[in-house]
Amino acid sequence: THAERFWSRTARTSGGCLVWVAGKDQDGYGQLHFQGKRILAHRYAWFLRFGVWPTAILRHSCDNPPCCDVNHLLEGQHVDNAADKVERNRQARGQTHGMAKLSAAVVLKVREMAASGMTYAAIAREMSISAQHASAINRRIYWGHI
Repeated sequence: THAERFWSRTARTSGGCLVWVAGKDQDGYGQLHFQGKRILAHRYAWFLRFGVWPTAILRHSCDNPPCCDVNHLLEGQHVDNAADKVERNRQARGQTHGMAKLSAAVVLKVREMAASGMTYAAIAREMSISAQHASAINRRIYWGHI
């Protein structure tokens, strides 16, 4: 059966996850073809267990994309998934963010300069950023995590 074939492509890890060992997408999520459609393996595992397709989002409590263990999956919404990402510190920010132009060292230097009484305009000239950017860094609107 299709279900037997599906489960034969999973393996239990030492960490307790039941991972998909066949094809994966660019984000590491297992994928397969079912009824002419490409679907995510963890969603199909949910379908096999409960007989219904999951809501829009299935969140992995284990943070392991190829995991298909339905005991590690939670139904939710995009907002829940985003909150999980922040709570588990998996969100790129600061210099790990792909769009970052500054380093943490530069940010700390900007704050140090502001604390010493330098104007934002003077900081901006010295650090090659705008005065508004210097102000936002100092007030922790930007780079508030450090």
